[in-house]
Amino acid sequence: MPAWLRSLVLWLRSAAALVRARWCPTGAIEVDAAPAPRKGLPPRLYAERMRRGACYVDGSSRRGRGGAGVYYAPGHPLNCALRVPHGDNNVCELCAIYAAVAAHPRGEPLRIFSDSALALKALDAASGGRGAGRLSATGVALARATVALARLRLSETVVASVAAHADAEGNQVADALAARGAEDGALAELPRSGFLATLWLELGYLRRQLSSA
Repeated sequence: MPAWLRSLVLWLRSAAALVRARWCPTGAIEVDAAPAPRKGLPPRLYAERMRRGACYVDGSSRRGRGGAGVYYAPGHPLNCALRVPHGDNNVCELCAIYAAVAAHPRGEPLRIFSDSALALKALDAASGGRGAGRLSATGVALARATVALARLRLSETVVASVAAHADAEGNQVADALAARGAEDGALAELPRSGFLATLWLELGYLRRQLSSA
C-alpha cells in the first residue's frame, strides 16, 4: 500500500474513532482531591497505589524558564523532560499532566500524581465545564485539552494529590526532570483553545495512538 494511502486510511480510522468516542464516550478524567499526607510523612498511600500505569508529574518555572517532568520508573520509555515556552508554575504542572495523558497508551489505566492543588482544581473545573479561576489563558487551554484527550481514552484516567517536598521518591525525580527540561528539554507543544483547535488536537491524538497500537 502506498504511503499516502496508508496515511489516508489512518486519518479516516482516527475520524471514525472520534465519532465513536463522541457518540458513545468511554473515557473520563477523575480528579481525586483527597488531601495528601502532610509533608515529611512516609507516602504509604502512594506506595500502595503505585502500580502499572502510575506516574508522578511536576512543573517548575524559574528565572523565566519553564519545565515539565513526567516520571514512571527508572528507564521507563514514557519518562520525559520538557521545556515549556512560557507560563508560571501552574502552567508547567498542567503541561506535565497533559503530556502524560497524551503519551500514555489509550487502552491502559493511567494514574497521575501531582503536588499542585491548583492544577487539580483546574482539571476538576474543566471536566465539569466550569471556569478555572486564577489560571492564565494558556493554563485554561491545557486543562481543557487534558480533559478532552482523557475522554477519548478507553481506560480510567485518575489524577491524585501527592504532598510537595515529602519523601516520595517519584515526586522528587519528576521535579528533577522538570528542572532539566527547563534547561535543555524538548520543546512542549501547547494546545490552543477553540472548537477547530480541539478537533485537530483530538484527531492528531487518535492518529498517534492508532499508529502505535
